[in-house]
Amino acid sequence: MIKIERFINTVFIGFCMAEEIKPLEILVVDDGPSVSSLLSRCLISPGYRVTTASSGNEGIRKYIEASAKGTPYELVFTDLSMPDGNGVDVTRAVKSRNINTPVYVVTSYVDGEQYARLHKELQELKPDGILEKPFRLDLIMGIAERVASGQDHKQFVVDYLVAQA
Repeated sequence: MIKIERFINTVFIGFCMAEEIKPLEILVVDDGPSVSSLLSRCLISPGYRVTTASSGNEGIRKYIEASAKGTPYELVFTDLSMPDGNGVDVTRAVKSRNINTPVYVVTSYVDGEQYARLHKELQELKPDGILEKPFRLDLIMGIAERVASGQDHKQFVVDYLVAQA
């Protein structure tokens, strides 16, 4: 009986280890320290690995470095309007290297010609979503959960926004 229990325990432990899910690697690019800090704290709590960048160019550099090391980011949240590289630049850099990396652009409503130009460029790059500030943390967490589990994160966003309307 003891041999059978040891065998079952060994098989169970091996099964659990085989089922272990690798933590999601997330890049948060935002020039607002409070936004970066909030997103980072929120996303770290369930065990995701979060790296922050305070400008578009820094975010692009970190994305390229991580990809070169073989540890690419699996999800990117980026602000649209930032000095030193914007969300359009980040989206372009990420999607040109890996079209399958989800990129969500987070932006506050801004009037003006610059915003209209950035928004038009962004639409041509087809990010996975554009989220308005102030954003809901349950939306951000839902996106990360679906990306981590391989579920349809784009449909989740559509369903979420429809339910909120």
